[in-house]
Amino acid sequence: MDQIKIVERKELVNKKFSEVLKNLKEIDSNYTTKPIEKSFNWNEIASGIKDIEGECRKSWRYWSDEFNQNRECLSMCIWASKDNAIEASKKPQHTAAKKLANMSNYEFYVLEKYVLKKKMNETEIKIIQIIQNASI
Repeated sequence: MDQIKIVERKELVNKKFSEVLKNLKEIDSNYTTKPIEKSFNWNEIASGIKDIEGECRKSWRYWSDEFNQNRECLSMCIWASKDNAIEASKKPQHTAAKKLANMSNYEFYVLEKYVLKKKMNETEIKIIQIIQNASI
């Protein structure tokens, strides 16, 4: 496959992932403290992209919520690439999240990174943790 086709394929995968990730939602009311691979409807959205295969270390969506009764919350950024992450970091939602983190609203926070993998003709997204418990 030549370089142009590889780039076109990546763009198609990114576009399709972007579209289905608009439907990402929690499936466990305790999602703030549960593993993300069990707390969201990953496989449901994977069924909408059965015809593609791809991997991302960042992805395509921003997720944030309010503190629960124990002052815990979950914020999640999903981007397709480092370039997308840099661009997204300039958007209002990300700026607001950074302000919250910097305003000492948290006693601590944990940064985790994952790779999302989707294989052709499968209706499952595999979520592989690559950095765990980088507490700050």
